[in-house]
Order: sequence, then C-alpha cells, then structure tokens
Amino acid sequence: MRAIHIGIGFWLLFALLRWGDWNNIKRFYPTMLYIIICKLLYEFIAHEKFYLWKLQPDFILNFFGVVMLHACFLYPFSGFLFLSNYPKEFDKQILHFLKWILIYALLEWIAFKYGTIAYYNGWSFWWSLLFDVHMLLFIRLHYVKPLWAIPLSPLSTLFYMLMFNML
Repeated sequence: MRAIHIGIGFWLLFALLRWGDWNNIKRFYPTMLYIIICKLLYEFIAHEKFYLWKLQPDFILNFFGVVMLHACFLYPFSGFLFLSNYPKEFDKQILHFLKWILIYALLEWIAFKYGTIAYYNGWSFWWSLLFDVHMLLFIRLHYVKPLWAIPLSPLSTLFYMLMFNML
C-alpha cells in the first residue's frame, strides 16, 4: 500500500509555499473553517448512516489519521490556495475553476487507482466530479457571501442524502 495521502500533503505544502497568499490568510480563514466543518460533518453523517466515499488508511496513517489530515490540512489549505489565486476576470475564473476541478479529479483518480479511496452505495468517480464542481462553487460562495453559503449548505447536503437514500 502506498502513502498517497502523505504524498498529496507534500505536493500541497510545496504549492502553498510557492503560490499561497500568506499575507492575506486572515481573509481566507473563515472559509477554511467552513471547509473543515463540512468535511467533519460528512464523516459524522456517513459514520451514522453509510459512506458514499471513504478514505482508506495507508501504511503510515490509520483511518483517523487520514480523516484528520484531509479535514484539517488538505481540504482547508487547498481551499486557501484555490481562493488566494482567484482571478478577477470572468474568463480566467472559468479556467481557474476548470483547473481546480481537474486537480481534484486527477488526485482522486490516482487515489482510487491505488486503493486509498473507496466508493459505496452508488457513488462513483463521476459523482465525485460533480461534487468537485459543487464543492468549489460553495467554497467560493462562502468566501464572498457566507450568509448565503451557510443556509444553502444543509440544502446541498439534503440533495445528496435524498439522491443516495440516506434518509
């Protein structure tokens, strides 16, 4: 088994040092907390009902370690990187979204190929691709209009719960 999670962490650390807007991290901090809460809520809901996708442990990290690495470092800091390089021009914003969807999709494909993520209950790579679009839109929405993102997030969760018969 490979240490894909740690490898992604090192890649992200390099990207953060190279492209992160550290001078303005306080602006992004509330959205980073939003991302952490969303990830941990998914884990709580999925643990109580059933998983749609589940990160798999590797030879370095057990399940708890993998979840905490993703929830407290990989997801919030990739969100920070996504937001801190967000362009002003609309056409560049579209390309920025597409680039990040491709990054998330490629990393998930690698993780799936090496067995560090598993799909359950009808979830698939294609659902993950749709979810990546959805997630990035909500990250951006939370950053610019948090009072819209917060009430829309439970509705978004409800959509997935209904789609996959979690209720």
